[in-house]
Amino acid sequence: MAIEKNRFRIPFTYAFPMEQKDGIQMLIGCNFIRAMQGGLRIEGQMVTFYKNITTIATKVDAEVVASAAIEELELSELEYFEIQRITAYSCCEESQKFKERFKPLLERLKEQGYIGENPLQHWEKNRVKCKLDIINPDITIQDKSLKHVTPAMKEQFDKHVQALLKIEVIRPSKSRNHGNDGKLRYINRPKDWR
Repeated sequence: MAIEKNRFRIPFTYAFPMEQKDGIQMLIGCNFIRAMQGGLRIEGQMVTFYKNITTIATKVDAEVVASAAIEELELSELEYFEIQRITAYSCCEESQKFKERFKPLLERLKEQGYIGENPLQHWEKNRVKCKLDIINPDITIQDKSLKHVTPAMKEQFDKHVQALLKIEVIRPSKSRNHGNDGKLRYINRPKDWR
């Protein structure tokens, strides 16, 4: 198969004309993804083939359906997605088997404070004190930039860091040593730790 002057070896493939009116030109199946041996990244509406780095833009089928439904139902986009969110949560049932098996354990962990809103409740009795003897404190340690970090991964990481900062499980480091791309590292300890 050729995509933008790059040739890709593909496995056994079913080919048929795409005569749908929604503009779909190609479907990528599991055999193709497996044959790429990790040389394929799907992020949002972008599909990147790693050979000579070829990127194609895709369109999410749900967006096509959503735009048609919004027009037909005469809804605003926000109203439509709110309805989608509500129905998505109400259609899925929790596994009764799971609830029956783990309910006593989860209740006990909540009562003891291991699960809940205060993750630092057991910090004092479980902490470990360490002393580090730094041989040469004048050296600054820097990590190389991480490869293959997508904007979506960075956004997700930042969201998790902000949540951990909010509940004070971590705090910003004051060290001049820093991590990837000059970002501050975070220390895994609460403010009152000495």
